[in-house]
Amino acid sequence: MSRIFDASTTVHFAVQSLTAQDVTVVTNAIDAASVLADKDGITVHLLGGTLNGRHRFLYGTATLQKLSEYQVDKLFLGACGITADGISYPHEEDGAVKREMIRRADQVIVLADSTKFGKRLFHRISGLEPIDMVITDKEPDPAMTQVLSDYDVEVVVAKGGNVDD
Repeated sequence: MSRIFDASTTVHFAVQSLTAQDVTVVTNAIDAASVLADKDGITVHLLGGTLNGRHRFLYGTATLQKLSEYQVDKLFLGACGITADGISYPHEEDGAVKREMIRRADQVIVLADSTKFGKRLFHRISGLEPIDMVITDKEPDPAMTQVLSDYDVEVVVAKGGNVDD
């Protein structure tokens, strides 16, 4: 199994709960790499690049170049905003990395709490077309649920627990 984990707060919670074995992980998140390094059965590839010290992620040309060498089964991607127009973030440099992560994954899984629905931020990184699944804490409103259904995005309402896949 191979996975990409981005540098979002929600994805970090999934990283902490990961129980799967024999997993190869690619990440640009300093904190995720640190947590994963202490788990048995996980090989971590930390992307290089320029460090955003405040949010503790790597970005830039070196990050994108290294990321382009990988192809993974699943991407776990956080979102700051989810609307009918797609997924958005406040940081353009982080968005460029997330866009490349989407290109590198066979399955794109967005992890977002329900407060992210209906929010639109400065930098749009993707429409809803490449998104396969959204895992959230509450069902989105009916209009957003319909939009996600129109794009064949599966919505899963999580109740908590460990991540074994």
